[in-house]
Amino acid sequence: MISLDQVRLLEQKVEGMLALFSRLKSEKSALEKENGELKTELETLKAKCGRFEQDEAKLEQGILSVLNRLNDMEDAVQNVMDSSAVKSVEPEVSVHETGPAPDTQSTAAETEDKGQTASAVSEPQTGAQLDIF
Repeated sequence: MISLDQVRLLEQKVEGMLALFSRLKSEKSALEKENGELKTELETLKAKCGRFEQDEAKLEQGILSVLNRLNDMEDAVQNVMDSSAVKSVEPEVSVHETGPAPDTQSTAAETEDKGQTASAVSEPQTGAQLDIF
């Protein structure tokens, strides 16, 4: 037969199981509440992440636009520099190529003086070009 001690032992085990069940039930409620809060936080973070991705795309487009504008500006400056270099080279060529007019009579000394003047004029321009670059 079943003894009184066995019944008390069974009763203690059942009470222990009920206490464990109650504790697990409250722990489950706490975990479900925390899970809900974490899900809400996850949705908030997903929304922020989406906004950051959109902002990143806008920033990237803005940076690319600025870089393109800088490239255009650099090209324009380079074109201006090239055209000014061509203009400064053209007078030198015309001075050397033209020389004295065929109908003008000049002495050898005058021609030599004009050649020195043309050389003196062209040297600073060449030096200035080298200083710029």
